[in-house]
Amino acid sequence: RNILLWRRGSAVVTAANLIITRDGRFKLLEGYSLQIKNVRPQDAGDYNCQIGDHDNRDLVHTVEILVPPSVRSNPETGHVTVRKGGTATLECKASGNPVPSISWTRKDAMHGSPHLSEGPTLTLENVNRQDSGTYRCYADNGIREPVFVDMQLIVLSPPEITVEKSWVHAGEGYEAQLVCTVHGDANPEVSSYKNKTLVYPRV
Repeated sequence: RNILLWRRGSAVVTAANLIITRDGRFKLLEGYSLQIKNVRPQDAGDYNCQIGDHDNRDLVHTVEILVPPSVRSNPETGHVTVRKGGTATLECKASGNPVPSISWTRKDAMHGSPHLSEGPTLTLENVNRQDSGTYRCYADNGIREPVFVDMQLIVLSPPEITVEKSWVHAGEGYEAQLVCTVHGDANPEVSSYKNKTLVYPRV
């Protein structure tokens, strides 16, 4: 008498109406259909429905498990620091099934979030102070909604000074304002001199 076997590779899962595997998620329906509850990624693969010892009576079912995307930044801190003029490399790692596609945008861009590039690595060369900000890495594989992770780029630059006016005219006894704007990291200390003599901050 021929009996129906369910195999996964060389391992027998069921024989006739007996469950051979110890995994309680497997069940026979109507005596011949195999049911797997609470599927996991490791359940993916080929399942053979075999009647007796006749290879020509095999029926192969391929199970593929769809996994929503997940993404994380590298480094995990999500912060990358580079000096002005250097090269910044931002990286994120995604997983899921199908394999997610990865794209980058500038989160804090002046006009929306323009697309920057595709792939797990975003490389910015000859960076300057304006490149500092938040960059967003998206992962999408069509299963549920895309997911993202934000990375912060910090560009270290020496102080830059601009003045409102090169020449300031004032009459005797009137007030004159000398205005300069300083850009730099870590709140640079500002001093003013007159003929090489320190006038601000006063000591």
